[in-house]
Amino acid sequence: MKTSIIALVAALSAATPAAVSAEERESRDDSEIVVTAQYAQDESSSASKTGQPILLTPQSVQVVTRQVLLDQNAITLTDAVRNVAGVSSDFGFGGATSPLLVLRGFSTVSMTTQSSLYSSGTYYLDGAKVRGLPLDMANVEAVEVVKGPDSVLFGRAEPGGLVNIRSRPLVATPTRAFEQTVGEYGLSRTSARVGGALDNDQHWLAAISGSYLNAGSNREYVVEKLGTVNGSLAWAPTDGTRVALTVSYVNHRYRNDYGIPSDGDRPANVSLKTAYNDAPVLSKDETQLYRLDITQALGSDWQVKLRGIHMRSDTREVDVAPFRIDLTTGEDVFASSRQLARYYFNVRPDGRFRVDQASADLVGEIRTGTLVHKLAVGAEYFRESKVGLSYFQQVSTVSADNPVLGGTPPLDPSTAAPVDIVDRDRWYSISGEDNIDLGGGVHAVLAVRQDWTSTIYSSPGLAPNRLSFTSPRVGAVWEVARGHVLYGQFQRGLAANNGVNPDGTKLDPEVGRQYEIGYKFQSDDKRFTATLAAFDLVKTNRGDFTFFPVIQTIGKARSRGVELDFSGDITPELSLIGSYAYTKTKVDGGPLRLANVPKNAASLWARYQITAKGTIGGGAYYQSARFGDVGNGITLPAYVRFDADASYGFRLAGANMTAQINLKNVFDKRYFISQHQFSPDWIQPGAPRTLTGTLRVEL
Repeated sequence: MKTSIIALVAALSAATPAAVSAEERESRDDSEIVVTAQYAQDESSSASKTGQPILLTPQSVQVVTRQVLLDQNAITLTDAVRNVAGVSSDFGFGGATSPLLVLRGFSTVSMTTQSSLYSSGTYYLDGAKVRGLPLDMANVEAVEVVKGPDSVLFGRAEPGGLVNIRSRPLVATPTRAFEQTVGEYGLSRTSARVGGALDNDQHWLAAISGSYLNAGSNREYVVEKLGTVNGSLAWAPTDGTRVALTVSYVNHRYRNDYGIPSDGDRPANVSLKTAYNDAPVLSKDETQLYRLDITQALGSDWQVKLRGIHMRSDTREVDVAPFRIDLTTGEDVFASSRQLARYYFNVRPDGRFRVDQASADLVGEIRTGTLVHKLAVGAEYFRESKVGLSYFQQVSTVSADNPVLGGTPPLDPSTAAPVDIVDRDRWYSISGEDNIDLGGGVHAVLAVRQDWTSTIYSSPGLAPNRLSFTSPRVGAVWEVARGHVLYGQFQRGLAANNGVNPDGTKLDPEVGRQYEIGYKFQSDDKRFTATLAAFDLVKTNRGDFTFFPVIQTIGKARSRGVELDFSGDITPELSLIGSYAYTKTKVDGGPLRLANVPKNAASLWARYQITAKGTIGGGAYYQSARFGDVGNGITLPAYVRFDADASYGFRLAGANMTAQINLKNVFDKRYFISQHQFSPDWIQPGAPRTLTGTLRVEL
């Protein structure tokens, strides 16, 4: 796979215009190699459909730019979002490249959509919802984090917020780039990109990129390999017309890491190298994604945007999961003999996952007297389904301290217990948004969305749960002085749930509502931004799994807090990105707290340009102690992790080159990222000190 990607990109690069001529390369002096940081950004495709800048959006929206991703050598989405206040990790499935996140106390996937134990990461790719799709960070331009409900723009989503990935854009400037990263524990990532205009008039733009990641791991038997190829072609015959087609292929092979068990109210004192999943066959998902975007201007003030997406995946999920309970006898074998019982639990050796989306938006501007209205009205259709029999089969019991692994037989479907689950979600929606410039630095936003849904995650033969609901959004912004903004907003949103219990009863939708006030700052040159936000977020009809697989939507949880995010240039040499979050949660008004949510969390990363060619950087990430499970019986200890990097730019053989080293977890801190909130047996440890080296080449 790795060889084929490099060969494909190399072949296509020969067909694209050269970035610069040989004469131009020879004439350049080494002094031209100047490293510049871009840590702040005011534009976000997630903030508004009308193109409203982040500064004038009455909601906390944070952007982790590509420069930050490069400096920190962010291999996974988790690496990127740790720079953002109020974001932590949940325990998900599908490997490190498909993580499950927690925003403002709530997971990005409702557990009721895929049972209490199993869930896969959900994020948005250029505004389109995807679930379980491994993310290639090599093709990411920026990571946008929207805090709080955003159902008006994105449809059904968890109330804590969402993460939108912005892919690298097509540009007319010829580009040829190659990057190689190697590191400890077998880490390796190779990526290449070729692009530019295909004609002199720049009506045709194209790019093709590919990458291959071997994530490596210090933990035994943990495997993750991700290969991707992305091709994009755009046609813009006039300034008002643009048609773009994107095709992506993703090949993901992995053996999931179930972490270590708890012992009492803490993670067990076992070697962090020890893992318990030695499935003889790797899990996989092989995905094809097709996307068509059309933009057409209607005069000088209006345009219509059309989008269509089709994604299909063939999957194989065959991991071996460890439990302290012998599910056949009910005995706690960990308590009695420090053993773990292992199973092919809810595995799906032959699955198929399909997603279809279509949307149409009309965006423009009108004036009513002295008021300026930026308007967007749209319609959207979304459908996803996952099919394939799931199986349960007992494997063996092993020692938690010194497991003897390597001889696990493959799943035998002929002797395993099959389970057929209907997993299907569909919705239609219409929405409207009005950003009003009232004059005097005052702006208001009024938005509403109406959804009609049909959802089921249950036994065959049951009718889906059909619902309709309205999501409003009301906010205001006051720019009290240039670059100084006060804002407030109310939003209501609806999350996805599984719709139907095995006994046929319909579940009420999970509802989120949030009040948020805050202050935003932007420097005159837009190179530094900051947001201070206070919020009150409530989610009702939360799933109660006491009698699982029958689920009751009776719970309520509240998350309140204060968040500070800032990023940008302090001086021409010094750039920062940092955050602090105070988050207080309650479940059903009682003493219980939401899982994997630290009360205090902070991050700070600094980058200093010591010469025109060289930079150094470093940072720290802190989380206070937090409960890992819904019953608050297990505490994950507080930790501080330190990272560092250094880079040097130079020219060689006419190419711009950058050599970089990164050292993560400098002091080799033993820490824990998250726990599965419904299982005391799956606690995810953090990686030990890890050194990586990267070489980037741009022609």
